[in-house]
Amino acid sequence: AAEGLVDRHLLNGMLQVHTNAGRIEPALRFYETEYAKHGVVPTTHSDRLVIEMLVKKKRLSRALKLKHDIESDGRKLDLLSYGTLVEHYGKKGELGSALLLIKECVDIHGSPPGEKSLKHVRAMCEKQNLTKQVRLEQMVGKDPLAWIKRGEPLAKGKRRGSKMTYGLNRFVDI
Repeated sequence: AAEGLVDRHLLNGMLQVHTNAGRIEPALRFYETEYAKHGVVPTTHSDRLVIEMLVKKKRLSRALKLKHDIESDGRKLDLLSYGTLVEHYGKKGELGSALLLIKECVDIHGSPPGEKSLKHVRAMCEKQNLTKQVRLEQMVGKDPLAWIKRGEPLAKGKRRGSKMTYGLNRFVDI
């Protein structure tokens, strides 16, 4: 192959093919060998592709080992990778692990993962009445959707759609 044809974009594209196929061993093998072979350092995007695949395939211990290996190389996970891990712990009801990762993410990036990742953690804290105790709002800010949750009970009894449609239908019949 000609020099310079294989760059990180091409490698990330191939890695994405492997991770989208969900075949763990070939994807990890590609990630661990091909970048080094071409003298390219994996990007945060490369790392995220593998971490997302491992979490999706319920291989959390391997995802955490990969996170550790990445940090040992002096690199950091990006916000989206943290989001994937936090969301996983939130869905599994593992509040402590989720909070530790959120705190680590804020320390490294200066902001928490996206709201999609925090949804289950917020719900867990509200349900167990722990929001103040774990200082969730100080860590990640107020829930941007709180106003919707406050308004939902008020809107429940006011469904007038069918009566309105009946009136319109009667009007058209004339």
